[in-house]
Amino acid sequence: GINAEYGGNLFFLQDILIGSSFDTIKFQVSVSSALRAYVTHSKLDVDMYLANSTLDVIASAIRYGDDGLTAKVEPGQEYTIAVSMGGYHPDTFCSTYRLLIALAPLPDVNIYSSKCTPEDHLPNLSALTVSGNVPDSYNLTGDTVYSFNNHGNPLPREGGIYNLTFSVLNKTVVFYAELEFNFLWGDMRMSLKSPDLDPSFYGTETHRNRVELGALLTNGTYTFSIDLSPVQPTAVPFAPCDLFNLELLVIKNWEIPECSYVLAHELPKTLDTVEYFGTSNWVHFQDDFFLPEFTARFVEQEITFTPPEDSYLRIFLEVHSFTLEVYFYNSSSLISEHAAQTFGKVFEKVKKGEHYSLVFRFFQPDFDASCLTYNLELAIEPVLCVDT
Repeated sequence: GINAEYGGNLFFLQDILIGSSFDTIKFQVSVSSALRAYVTHSKLDVDMYLANSTLDVIASAIRYGDDGLTAKVEPGQEYTIAVSMGGYHPDTFCSTYRLLIALAPLPDVNIYSSKCTPEDHLPNLSALTVSGNVPDSYNLTGDTVYSFNNHGNPLPREGGIYNLTFSVLNKTVVFYAELEFNFLWGDMRMSLKSPDLDPSFYGTETHRNRVELGALLTNGTYTFSIDLSPVQPTAVPFAPCDLFNLELLVIKNWEIPECSYVLAHELPKTLDTVEYFGTSNWVHFQDDFFLPEFTARFVEQEITFTPPEDSYLRIFLEVHSFTLEVYFYNSSSLISEHAAQTFGKVFEKVKKGEHYSLVFRFFQPDFDASCLTYNLELAIEPVLCVDT
């Protein structure tokens, strides 16, 4: 359950093995809370229902295709999320569907809403259309926070909340976009469509609060769109706006990286973005990340962050076949050093509003480190949530 006085949170993202035609998840809360659930699939028709203790259905997502639901849930009830499967089921061994669930105390939305702006602040990608042909190179960094005023309407908009049509003429380019948001308070999606493109490209959830989209584009006209994610027509709105960061990259004749087949990601450089502390008072992720390219005897990766509350920090790196060291700094000095032969772990208390830095130092192994990855789990939780 969620702590009634100080709050707590839950985020779940998992590919679920299809073993039966019906799956259920039961839960209770001890404080009024916000819930969002979302299901994705391909050729399988997946319906989702939320029922209370008396089995009254209070929300549902029953349209064909990706769909979601939102609801306010209260103490004193046992809730059930039920997922049913039907329609055409591809004859594939170990078929799965993807389920996302987020839950947090309703007052936590105030952190998110405080960042909203009265007017829309959307990306300007006009540089992709100036000459009538997409440039050979374009890079929009993900530093800017964008905002869409939803006026209490959480439903997707006809044509998207932002779309841009551009052309690719007499060349081939790689198009890559990364959209960061807050799944619970403002879930978003993106797509790339064209009359010459079949099928269309859609962003894929690769992490908590993030979708990524990548495509190799040749001659044609394309429309890039950003929109709110699908939800049922009676969806409960939580925040007055939808916040996001967008990173977009276009490169001509770019060679596909050697490690593109490896399911891993780049380590985030900062946690002070919409995806993390920009809209929430907690962070928790576990993922596989690429080692940086070795240009010297050792190389470093850094994560910076500024916690909005006094918090506990815990990180853990699984045992690996290389040596690393972990250094933890505040704005003025080294706080702790964690040297380890094959793994690193840190547990520290951090102060509200102070700037911190985690530095991971990797030493070059005596074997080929190409496409080498490591698994990192990182959690930062407010002290009041942990101590109670």
